[in-house]
Amino acid sequence: MKARPNVAEQYGPNGDDRIAQIRAVLDNNAVVPDDTLRDLLQQCNGNADLVASLLTDGGQAAGVGPTAPVHVDRFEPLLVHFEAMGFNDRALNLQLLHETDGDVEAAVNKLVMLGTE
Repeated sequence: MKARPNVAEQYGPNGDDRIAQIRAVLDNNAVVPDDTLRDLLQQCNGNADLVASLLTDGGQAAGVGPTAPVHVDRFEPLLVHFEAMGFNDRALNLQLLHETDGDVEAAVNKLVMLGTE
């Protein structure tokens, strides 16, 4: 297995300076391990400004992030169970999942009682 080069080897002696630059932009409460920052630097070709932007605003300042926040419902992954049973009304399925606090069986029972497919 080939050893991964460290940031200083890959991006020159100022690799730690780039990590310090990123940390200066991050909120003092942000806990991001140095290894994670090194990985992000590697993935962003050593661009510390891009890494800082990705960590603080989702990349919007660097022009690479989404233009609007993406909202993912916490019950979204459970919808596959409904679709497998032929219940394809996603909005209704999500509503029932919220009403039952994620209890798929209880939500399906409500769908059956409603006579919905």
